[in-house]
Amino acid sequence: PVGQEVLINGRKVQSRSVDMQATVVWPKYTEIPRYKSRPKLLDEELEKFHEVCRADDLVPVCINGLPPVGSLNIWSAKVRQIVDKDWGIVEVKSVPRDGKLEFSFRFFCIFHKSDVWLDDGIHVGEHSFFNEKPLCEIVEKLQPVDIVARSIIREKGQAMKKALGSTVEMQALCVSLKPSCIPHGAPRGTRVTGGPGAFGGSNRGETPYMFKMGLEKTLNVKMAEYLQVSGKVCHNLDPNLIVKLEERKPVKKTYPVSKNEKKIHKLTKSVKTSTPEVATVTVDSQNNIVTATAFAKPKVFLDKLSNSTACVKEYCTESVGLLENLTNDWICLFQISDCVLTQGSKLQDIYPVGTKVQLNANLIDSCQPIQYVASCIWIKSENALTLPNIVEKTRISASKIYVYNEINSSFKKKEVVGLPSEQFSYKKKEGVGLPSEQFSHLKMKSGKVVKILDDNFGVINQDNKLVLFDTCDFWTSQEATAA
Repeated sequence: PVGQEVLINGRKVQSRSVDMQATVVWPKYTEIPRYKSRPKLLDEELEKFHEVCRADDLVPVCINGLPPVGSLNIWSAKVRQIVDKDWGIVEVKSVPRDGKLEFSFRFFCIFHKSDVWLDDGIHVGEHSFFNEKPLCEIVEKLQPVDIVARSIIREKGQAMKKALGSTVEMQALCVSLKPSCIPHGAPRGTRVTGGPGAFGGSNRGETPYMFKMGLEKTLNVKMAEYLQVSGKVCHNLDPNLIVKLEERKPVKKTYPVSKNEKKIHKLTKSVKTSTPEVATVTVDSQNNIVTATAFAKPKVFLDKLSNSTACVKEYCTESVGLLENLTNDWICLFQISDCVLTQGSKLQDIYPVGTKVQLNANLIDSCQPIQYVASCIWIKSENALTLPNIVEKTRISASKIYVYNEINSSFKKKEVVGLPSEQFSYKKKEGVGLPSEQFSHLKMKSGKVVKILDDNFGVINQDNKLVLFDTCDFWTSQEATAA
């Protein structure tokens, strides 16, 4: 999917559009596949690419996300007007840092609610729950946003600064409700040498293009729908982008009725009334909002959860707690050894009840009140780790399974007694100690590096425990460290 991190092997090619051609692509965190390079086949694919992806058939982007802080001009974008339940207008401003108003610019950009991406990365256009809502319930006037947009006037790129008499200059491909951030998976242009140029992050002599065939036609139809809905005359529009909408007349179904035809109604026959389906909102295992009906299908529990989102539900002891997903479909047991902690910090201080976290977990028993056991937990944030679930069910320690069974039996007793969860917590049985998985130190243990956080820190997986290390701790020889 768009936005997924991958690894590639590639070769340099002579092309106006691209610098390299991939010889093999595979997902990050997986082993490189076995393959054999075929130069002749690669040359044929490159030739087909040039035939299909011509610059004249691609959509040039004039704003590929607002320029970052520190650029020569201060850029901002906010919702200026909500036209109707589907359409709105964003105002884009550029003000020089020296305050010289003669070098400031202002553009207006139309957008459809299907172009909106919520601040948590959800695309409105892909979820019928949000599509049924009017635009005024999704965005607010004067709300700051980030955008990806194309020019719909005669002037393109940097030449738009000299445009005069235009009512609306741009059409949005993406409107992000998280300012200064275009979410992963949202449409963004790929920079290509040449073209009319763009504002902001693109270097001089480069233009971001959308490499998606048929996109220009789709955008032209949407623009025509806006012009029809708004009823306004937009001056200086690019004539190459104007299309005529086909009139859609409702077709009435007519059925031939015979003069001698009679209808017989049985008064004694029971009439079955259809029960209307009530739409509700739910989230799948990867936290994508989907629609469901009141007649939902049976719950399906995945064998593994990887980078899923949940909330801290409650704590059974100081070192054992429960997680619950956003739609209350499953519960997961976790221990302090599963959490990413900083030195000297307490579990409940970093992960209080109600905190959103990301987790990896394995399904133990879907018939129990608690279905999953976690192997790794970390705080959900914009720069959160992306750790694959590499733990197999058979590698879960006996002590963790023991705790899992004990707490499940406690929950079953709670259901019989009828006590709320706040009044019934798991406690150790007298005379029975839980095997502890916490160690004050580790010595001569083997582990595997699973994540490089930055230039200084990384994470090691040691027997399902995460160990944070610094480069100064990593010895490359008997006398030197990686630092």
